[in-house]
Amino acid sequence: MLPIYICEDDAMILAAQKKFLEKQIMMEGYDMQIALCSRHPQEIVEAVAADPKRGIYFLDVELKDEPMDGFMLGQQIRKFDTRGFLIYVTSFPDLAFETFRYHLEALDYIVKGNSEKMLAGMRKNLAIITERMCKEQGEQKEYFTVKVLDIVRHVPVDEIMFFETSVRTHRIELHAKNDCIDFIGSMQELQEQFREHFLRVHRSYLVNVDKIQELDLKHRDSGGDLSPILVSLILSLGISLNLCMDGFLMVGTAIAEEKEKHTLRVLMTSSVTGMQYFIGSILFPFVLMNIINIVVLVISGISMSQVSVAAFLLVSAAASLISCVMGMIVGLCAKNQMNANLISYPLVIVLMMIPMFGNLSEKLHHISGFLFTGVLTEMASGFAEGMSYTLKPLDIAVLIGELIISILVFLVLYRRNGYEKD
Repeated sequence: MLPIYICEDDAMILAAQKKFLEKQIMMEGYDMQIALCSRHPQEIVEAVAADPKRGIYFLDVELKDEPMDGFMLGQQIRKFDTRGFLIYVTSFPDLAFETFRYHLEALDYIVKGNSEKMLAGMRKNLAIITERMCKEQGEQKEYFTVKVLDIVRHVPVDEIMFFETSVRTHRIELHAKNDCIDFIGSMQELQEQFREHFLRVHRSYLVNVDKIQELDLKHRDSGGDLSPILVSLILSLGISLNLCMDGFLMVGTAIAEEKEKHTLRVLMTSSVTGMQYFIGSILFPFVLMNIINIVVLVISGISMSQVSVAAFLLVSAAASLISCVMGMIVGLCAKNQMNANLISYPLVIVLMMIPMFGNLSEKLHHISGFLFTGVLTEMASGFAEGMSYTLKPLDIAVLIGELIISILVFLVLYRRNGYEKD
């Protein structure tokens, strides 16, 4: 938006000019606004210096009782705005040549003796400025520079359709009108660079909003096949729901029920060892969770050829075990089944929602990486988007760390409640 500055020593003329310009901007829909109207040139200079960008300046030449005239004011403005539009409005037509002597490159010189002619001249200048700005925008193109091996490519930004994370680590695919370029980059850095014109619709996609032709809120299919984004969301929901509900509710409520019926202490002081009870409590939910995780992966429709089954089973087993142990902790803490449910639900919501919405938020995705549910859903989402997945050191540390911590907490609560044998 172009700012407009008016400097005129006559208060009545200043008010008339401001009113006329505001009316023209509103009627014509110009991308302009009145930034400052003043009788003092120094105020204009200070305002331009504080926000030095291209503007429009309607300046009187003879400014009474001021340290500088309109030409000197123009020189000061040019120090901060070399491409602005200077328009002189004065009662002295014979001073027009002075603009050349001061090298001000003024757009026009309007004589204000006749009010109608003065306003007509101002109207004409606004139209000329708008036309010039449109031509300049058409001539000036913004380019995205990317290096591919030893070749530097310059791609017009208005030809880029979207950016997509590649199946290879730290690689980005640029999809242009007639081209596709794979390069090393960061989606987060691209989002910061193109914040005004591109939208992060998914953590794997950055879309040029000017290229969006249609948003269909009624029909959300893609020729019968689910989009990778939707498959990823479904997998995240299914796996995180399975991990949380089976582990917390099946194991936790079972132990809480035994406590409520006063059978837990009897069972633990019988011939059944603590390890036997531990295995017996989690075995069925553990096996069930892993089976359901595999079923969810299969029925999602993704190609199993792109799935690392061994890695998935390993992570699924670790996450399921953590969930079961955490469920046992809930059971030990709860007084009864109802209390177990009340304790479980907040934990279930956190462990489910953060990984599920991690696809839509960079911050939530970062937090999700520190949750056992997030590690497994991240792997499944990668399979859905056709990306090979390799366990990172952080993933291994999260799984091992949370498993150890949950077991230690369980042992502390177990001993504190006096369930172990003497």
